[in-house]
Amino acid sequence: MASDGLGDAGAHGDPKAEARVVGREDDTTDGENACRKYPTADGYFTSKHGSDKYTLCLQGLETPKQPKPTTIFGPVNP
Repeated sequence: MASDGLGDAGAHGDPKAEARVVGREDDTTDGENACRKYPTADGYFTSKHGSDKYTLCLQGLETPKQPKPTTIFGPVNP
């Protein structure tokens, strides 16, 4: 894997990030096949500019779910 210089965007990048880069494959825009070697990848981004092309393999970041408020039915102090 080539270094993309992005580091772990999920841990140190934009708090609004929806995914982090888990791998980069140069000279391909076939994300489906390129990211098979990264078991945590569940998406990809491809780029092609002239003859330069690459695929970033991405892992989605889950947003922590807020607990639902508890509803109490009936009298609190009987």
